[in-house]
Amino acid sequence: MEPTTQSSTTPQPSLVEQAVAYLGAQKWIIYGGLSGCISRTATAPLERLKVLNQVQHMDKSGGPRYVGVVPAMMRIYREEGFFAYWKGNFTNIVRIIPSDATRFYTYDIYKRLIAKEGEKLSPVKCAVAGGLAGMTSTLATYPLDLVRTRLTVQTVATSDSALLAARYRGITHCLYRIAKEEGLTALYKGMWVSMMGVAPYVAVNFSVYETLKTYASDHGWTGNSTVSGVAMGAISGTTAVTFTYPTDVLRRRMMMDGIGETKREYTGLVDAIIKIAKHEGTPGFFRGLVPCYLKVVPATAISWGTIETLRKLG
Repeated sequence: MEPTTQSSTTPQPSLVEQAVAYLGAQKWIIYGGLSGCISRTATAPLERLKVLNQVQHMDKSGGPRYVGVVPAMMRIYREEGFFAYWKGNFTNIVRIIPSDATRFYTYDIYKRLIAKEGEKLSPVKCAVAGGLAGMTSTLATYPLDLVRTRLTVQTVATSDSALLAARYRGITHCLYRIAKEEGLTALYKGMWVSMMGVAPYVAVNFSVYETLKTYASDHGWTGNSTVSGVAMGAISGTTAVTFTYPTDVLRRRMMMDGIGETKREYTGLVDAIIKIAKHEGTPGFFRGLVPCYLKVVPATAISWGTIETLRKLG
């Protein structure tokens, strides 16, 4: 009697699984890129409102245009339409794919360089690795971050505000006009204050996340990894943005300073700090914090949740 032949029912790997298998150790490129795309696109409307709030007080043509979350969102829709909520998001995606991929990938590299084989990283070493990873990704993609900021804040109005006037048609046009009107070095406006903020932001973000992850593991909290990744990501992201928010306001102001050959508001970082403190007080350093809080929890949670989900494939 001949043995019964059973047909193979092995499921075919998904495209993501095939890509991860192909890249092997380079899987962080996929993890960081996908998580960045998903989280930024989901929270782009709040991100745009945050940036508008951060820089609108530089405009001397009138009072603040965007006050309060709901009224500001309604004004954007009324004046620019529904898709204006995602203005600058394509540039952000173009930037965030290499930025997040570089950040997550180099974080993994820096962890291996800092720690001995088999050693559990302390919060301090996690912070150092995270800070170095943040600085590396910032250096690699800074001009795109500046372009994204310029495209994000421009509105359809061109007559009443020199700061918010629509002057750029896209990424390449923006790069060209900045280089032509403000010089090549203008593509790195605010880079040093960005480094001052990005390094501690990423350091706090990664170290808090790794600390929570270690604590959960040590206490036997082994539930759904995606759910725990979302929760820990939300906590780590909120903590990081709370500590470093003033530097984000300063770097946005520096990015917009002297736009389109207009008169520069600040002569440098120290001058910006002094003028903001003098004319706007402490609240000036926290412009846009409310939409930022509303954004950072889902954005960071989605990002880390995606990372934890993709880790299962690796």
